[in-house]
Amino acid sequence: MTPDVASATTFSARAVVADFRVLKAIKGTASGNVKLYSGFGIGDCGFGGGFLMAVALDREFSLEVTSIPNQSDSFVVSMCSYIEMHEPERQKQ
Repeated sequence: MTPDVASATTFSARAVVADFRVLKAIKGTASGNVKLYSGFGIGDCGFGGGFLMAVALDREFSLEVTSIPNQSDSFVVSMCSYIEMHEPERQKQ
């Protein structure tokens, strides 16, 4: 079942959707594979471009998410949330 993103968030019905794997939850119970919904980042506080950057640079990141009611594996993230892109670990030579 696709969440009603428009009523659960400040985003319009058009949202960026990304599948992510939770490596560690600092607070809360998010785990395993989850869906993250966001706006595009063009005036809607979305983080869509950040998703693309994380994939393109093969980076892990920490971010604050808000659960979507009645959807245990679906969360919302915006650029107004806490976001930290991590530096890649350097390989030992």
